[in-house]
Amino acid sequence: MENLTVIVIYCGISSEKEVSERTGTAVINALRKKNINVIPFKLTRENIKELAELKYDIAFIALHGKYGEDGTVQGLLELLGKKYCGSGVLSSALCINKYFTKMILLQNGIRTPKFEIYNSIAKVDLEKINVPIVIKPINEGSSIGLSVVKDRKLLKSAVETAFKYDNTVMFEEYISGREVTIAVIENSGKIQTLPIIEIKSKHDFFDYESKYTKGGYDYVIPAELAKELEEEIKELSIKSFRALNCKDFARLDVMIDSKTNKPYIIEINTIPGMTETSLLPKAAAAAGIAFEDLIYNFIKNNL
Repeated sequence: MENLTVIVIYCGISSEKEVSERTGTAVINALRKKNINVIPFKLTRENIKELAELKYDIAFIALHGKYGEDGTVQGLLELLGKKYCGSGVLSSALCINKYFTKMILLQNGIRTPKFEIYNSIAKVDLEKINVPIVIKPINEGSSIGLSVVKDRKLLKSAVETAFKYDNTVMFEEYISGREVTIAVIENSGKIQTLPIIEIKSKHDFFDYESKYTKGGYDYVIPAELAKELEEEIKELSIKSFRALNCKDFARLDVMIDSKTNKPYIIEINTIPGMTETSLLPKAAAAAGIAFEDLIYNFIKNNL
């Protein structure tokens, strides 16, 4: 590892550029603490070709959302014959697309909320939409463009907001209950879960502002869950990770129905945040894993 050079690809051109910069900076600092040579690379459309010219052994992709978490940069690195941390092209493309994620979950008998897909705002008949409902763009992360609609008066604006971010929008069954998140990681080929975190957002749901603003939410780690429920969430999360062929790390959002106490997988984040407010590093710390060791292990996984 002494002569290893890692390129950290961050920033990018998605709507999550700002968060990506914070994730990338945290990863760079962690690798430097391990005395690894690091090339910080702020990706833009103009400098993409430089990835083929720079000399490095492995890439750490710290890009959130489109053009990074969706398999595009992974595909470029594959063409260049470069190793990289995280999920591959197909897995990344599937997981960022909420429809395909759900289809694979359902095929594997994994519980997820019911949903409908609309690819045109003109096809949405507001009169036939029941509330409460969750409305979200199909290919965005960090809850961008997402609305939890409980008042019919807000339905029209929520639909318009979602369609601003994507041509395809998901209308998802609203699950009332506890919101938790769980990270799944690989360590030397072994898949394991980190402690479950219960999220208590100060907004109606765990939105973009809550996620990336200090004090935007409270959390309980480990979540106070009955043992049987905890084991079910862990089992479903590992099963989901494998079904979607994820690699190295992922963070899954889960809702626990207050009526049935059953967990529902909402979505899978293949490049979760690694900022000072991010949940995966908090879960790792609760498991006794320092952030720099966590990142270092992901690098070792791919050598």
